Amino acid sequence: MLKLKPLIIITAILFSGCVFRQTAFQQAQILVKLQIDSTFDLNDSQDDFVKNELSAYLKDLNKSEIPVLQRLLTDASRSLRDDISENEVAQFFKRWNDVYTQAMIRASIPVGQFLSTLQPEQRERWKKEQEKKHRDKLEELSEGSEKFNETRRRKLITQLGSWIGALNGPQLQTVSEFAQKEYDWSKRELSARKRSQENFLKMLTEAKNPQTLAALFLQQQTPPYSQLDPEHLTLRQERSKQWIQLFTSLAQKVTSEQKRFFEKESQSLAIDLALIGASSN
Repeated sequence: MLKLKPLIIITAILFSGCVFRQTAFQQAQILVKLQIDSTFDLNDSQDDFVKNELSAYLKDLNKSEIPVLQRLLTDASRSLRDDISENEVAQFFKRWNDVYTQAMIRASIPVGQFLSTLQPEQRERWKKEQEKKHRDKLEELSEGSEKFNETRRRKLITQLGSWIGALNGPQLQTVSEFAQKEYDWSKRELSARKRSQENFLKMLTEAKNPQTLAALFLQQQTPPYSQLDPEHLTLRQERSKQWIQLFTSLAQKVTSEQKRFFEKESQSLAIDLALIGASSN
């Protein structure tokens, strides 16, 4: 069964919008490769390049970022308690961003090389995919704030439940309060994100060498995110603070049963992370 796990976005470092957990990660390379191919419709040369570079990249994760992520999961499991502070939660976010940034820096060189091979029709295909995502989000927002917020609330409850089990009453109230911000923030973020993507695609078309393209990739993908549009950057930073506040509040209402559930899930994910790249060995 596929379960959303935000922390493991690192397994789809190349152009992944969201990542899904499998029972184990032997299929990580296949999943990421399929997403890249569906986005760009790779030619034979690009296909070989992506397979080779992705295989090497996933192997390297086991030597560098994966051990750090496993320690972070262990520390998070031990630190889940009712007196945890907002500053402590913020530190976990920072540690995650540090791991993610290092992984992105390593990925930027092959990504820059790949982007330099894109043909006009592939850039256009990518542009149309982004436009479709924008239209889909507009359609969601057109349903109005009440329905939009309720859909997000239900989704968030399901996602959090996959980490700590069933939420208790105070936690559900916290999630409901957080969800009331969803429509307003998403509506503001949508237009800013569109500008950011348009800037990225414009610069992608103008850039010629892999080094410039690698730097462009890092601008868009590493913290602080969305550097290609000032408003988008501000909104992402605002969102990060909201998430920290949410997780702090939820942790302060955690039960003993939820702590045990989270510890079990963390251990399971740590094992899965160790299997990344195994299919390439």
